[in-house]
Amino acid sequence: MTVDQVLANVLLHIGLDEKNVHVEKPSYEIRRLLALMNMSGNEIMRRAEWSRLLRLMQVEGCLSEFPLPEDFQRMSGEGGVSLNKPGFHPVRPVVATEQWDFLLQRPSLQAYYRLFSGFLEFSPALEEGGARVCYISKYWLNGKEAITKGDDFLLIPGNLLEKATVWRWNRQKGFPYEDHLAEFEACLFSEIRADRGEKTGI
Repeated sequence: MTVDQVLANVLLHIGLDEKNVHVEKPSYEIRRLLALMNMSGNEIMRRAEWSRLLRLMQVEGCLSEFPLPEDFQRMSGEGGVSLNKPGFHPVRPVVATEQWDFLLQRPSLQAYYRLFSGFLEFSPALEEGGARVCYISKYWLNGKEAITKGDDFLLIPGNLLEKATVWRWNRQKGFPYEDHLAEFEACLFSEIRADRGEKTGI
């Protein structure tokens, strides 16, 4: 689904009759709607591990740090980092600085990693085979994280972007928006289950 298609549906839902809608040269009202769409897209992107946003990255062996890709948003919750060797050998995450300093002084047989200052760091340095890294991209549009063109293609469900934009528009205008928000949340739950391959029917 494209931005133009979502925007057309949003305009229909909110009853705004805009002539000659152009995302590249928008009117004031369209600029406001695009801002709400960007806010909504970023929220939806963060609310789940959408399958179309999952990325697999290979890290070479013998490295103790590796720069994070430009589109990195967060690690996948399901075995985000694992060693490249037969079987499943997870590299465990570390958050606390004190624990990381301890691991640097006393390397363990268990491999660990942390995210720090735009880098993925390893302790001890990766084995020769390297590692697989599964992360979530922040690019909820095809190759970008914000709308710039009408034919930008969505990597998140378009109906969710419509509903999220509509409830935000109603709130911004001072109109009742609770029903629209509840509808969005219910649809979000259903879309997350569908994206995971779970049954959504009764």
